[in-house]
Amino acid sequence: MLEDRQESLSESTTTQGSPRASKALNSQTRCGSTPSVSASKWPAQSVTSIGTRGNFKVVNTESGDDYRSDAVLVATGSRYRRLNVPGEEDLIGAGIHFCATCDGPFYKGEEMLVVGGGNSGFEEGLFLTKFETKVTILEVGDTPRASRVLQEQVEKNPRWKFAQTPPFRSSKARGS
Repeated sequence: MLEDRQESLSESTTTQGSPRASKALNSQTRCGSTPSVSASKWPAQSVTSIGTRGNFKVVNTESGDDYRSDAVLVATGSRYRRLNVPGEEDLIGAGIHFCATCDGPFYKGEEMLVVGGGNSGFEEGLFLTKFETKVTILEVGDTPRASRVLQEQVEKNPRWKFAQTPPFRSSKARGS
């Protein structure tokens, strides 16, 4: 969450919704910012399992990549949404969490995996970096859904790594 920081668009009138977003985009462009992130930087991967390996939580992908961290944070929007994969229920509260503000401080200096590449996931992950935490975010889908401003903040943050994946299919961990 970025509640400790508020962005200003330097405007004296109140604007809502799409017009405000358009003004923000135009303001960024005028200031020399390029508000886009190439999806080709992060190839899509299919998640095949989630579980534990030793002291780590592990998300395995079809391409053979394994994402290992001390905990997994599921950041899939304004409602807590479960991944609905086998093994998930056993790890909730014991390595799988839904609130960076609540549980992030327990993982200071450790590696975290954030599932969800919308604004919620990016904001939660950025919050976690305050604890000297290395954060990998898994986007469920083809491209990040977070605002361009958040995507740019993430690109500049050395504690971030990003990967994309289609929806989770299974949570059976390899090597557990």
